[in-house]
Amino acid sequence: MSIYRCMVLSMALAFTGIPVYAAEPVKQVVQAEKVFVTKVFFSENGKSAGVVLNDAVEIDEISVNKVSGSVNLKFPVYISKAGKEYPQVSVTDRGLLKRIEDAVSTKNVVPREKVERLSCKITKFRVYTGRKGVKLSVTAQVTINNAVVIECKIRDGKNGPWISWPARPPKDGKKWVKQVRFYDKELSEGIEQLLIKRFNEVKKEEG
Repeated sequence: MSIYRCMVLSMALAFTGIPVYAAEPVKQVVQAEKVFVTKVFFSENGKSAGVVLNDAVEIDEISVNKVSGSVNLKFPVYISKAGKEYPQVSVTDRGLLKRIEDAVSTKNVVPREKVERLSCKITKFRVYTGRKGVKLSVTAQVTINNAVVIECKIRDGKNGPWISWPARPPKDGKKWVKQVRFYDKELSEGIEQLLIKRFNEVKKEEG
């Protein structure tokens, strides 16, 4: 579909030598003001929350901190071995952030008969080629409706490239805990096809 089309331009970071591919802005079918919280839920201890946007995208493990009657939210981050934090999900639109804060604070959402389908684009595509013989690795950003930025990684596996969406290691030694889920199959398939296509193009260029 046309909402998934995006032109990818090649750039280079002179100080790192790492290629970065930035997406050219595309016309959005639905803008940030039409993104709503359609579901809110909480962990058993109430210290984290999750929201579903437009019945399409779930963001889980949002840390909730209540200070002087107000709610402060911290979205999922990746913590490196050195202890540095890297945001995995960011809400860049203030209006949507306020709607999420209200939903978490009141533990309720405003009922809506209908919500618009979300759209997305790739806004970062950073390639790590590594030394010779090491498989290609990519860190990308997907932006939904100019309002939510989600980090993902693309790796080259035995059966071809695969995409890793935000998740954290399990505390009980079982499965990794997903922090982002897509319920709109067409949306997820569209962006994953675009990411894999670009990955294969870069792999071909790298030889």
